Amino acid sequence: MRHGALVLLGMLACLPQLRAAELAIVDVYFEDYDRRVVRQQVLPTGESIYLTFRIAGFRADDQRRIHLTYWLDCLDPQQVPITETFTKSIDTTLAPQDEKWRPKIDWSLVIPSFAPSGEYQVIIRVRDEIDKKEARQAMSFRVQGASIQPSSTLAIRDFEFSDAENGKPKPQPVFTPGTTLWARFRVVGFKISPQKELSIEEDLSVLDTEGKVLFSRPNAAVEKYKMFYPPRFLPASFNLDLDPKVKPGEYVIRLEVRDLLGKEEARHEAKFTVQ
Repeated sequence: MRHGALVLLGMLACLPQLRAAELAIVDVYFEDYDRRVVRQQVLPTGESIYLTFRIAGFRADDQRRIHLTYWLDCLDPQQVPITETFTKSIDTTLAPQDEKWRPKIDWSLVIPSFAPSGEYQVIIRVRDEIDKKEARQAMSFRVQGASIQPSSTLAIRDFEFSDAENGKPKPQPVFTPGTTLWARFRVVGFKISPQKELSIEEDLSVLDTEGKVLFSRPNAAVEKYKMFYPPRFLPASFNLDLDPKVKPGEYVIRLEVRDLLGKEEARHEAKFTVQ
């Protein structure tokens, strides 16, 4: 009997040592609106990103209770968070048949319309509050946004005329009396406060070729707000209804922009013709 016991103990010593599974983030996928898996995610600005994942390898206590906390962050190409951290906890007691259960998390986020182009990251973090273990995983996707040349000083960029609010740019800025002139531009290089505030004022004037002011609209637009993810540029537009009796000729639109936080001013002039 003693010899047999020694043989049995020797066999047990040769068996592989069993280990509990490590905490892990698994089955991580981007999805489309209908929750179909997307292998390479590329999104235009203003659209929603959808992501799903499961949590595995967590530990339950003696009462079969589990307690998990997870966090999600989304970072732009400069590693700046585009939204506040999303966090939630799972605190529940498992039934005997839940031994292989792995929580499934669905998360989504709208990409800001002014977000820059480039590669973004979703950072997932999970903590097992009972086992005191953590897991982390990053997923990358691309955003196709406006291509804006950065500026270290206040500037007006990409000015263009059009016949409609969302119409195509006019190759030649020629308008007829009685129609509506539309114009679009972007403001860049403004300062953002540590509290993520910005404050911009815009004046609009119309001059004749001799420099005489024919029309003036001070503070035609005022942009003053606070956002978690402030824009790096401000898209702007305006329209002018041309009087049916306006005199044909060449005119000048003058834009004057003030950055109240950065204490800077910028001016842009653009000519148009009425005929």
